Amino acid sequence: MPWLIKIRGRLSGEELTRLLALITQYKDCFAWDYLEMSGLSRDLVEHRLPLKDFFKPYKHPSKCFNLEVMLMVKKEVEHLMSSRFIRMTKYADWLSNIV
Repeated sequence: MPWLIKIRGRLSGEELTRLLALITQYKDCFAWDYLEMSGLSRDLVEHRLPLKDFFKPYKHPSKCFNLEVMLMVKKEVEHLMSSRFIRMTKYADWLSNIV
């Protein structure tokens, strides 16, 4: 299955060629799925909010996005959840709008 790789567009032709050769040569070193990162410490990659009892959560007002954007966001969230890269949050009151 081909994987999407985003490469900055300002590379010269030679730099792009060398980078693609490097990626191809070492493609087995990249984790293409969360399940391939079994030895990764959760302390390193897991984000937690250090909440204190006296802080009141602030929830940004919802912004409206056009339907096309929302469908792309939904597809990406479903992909990340299915690959177990993200999960439902415990801190729903602290959410902000999509960036």
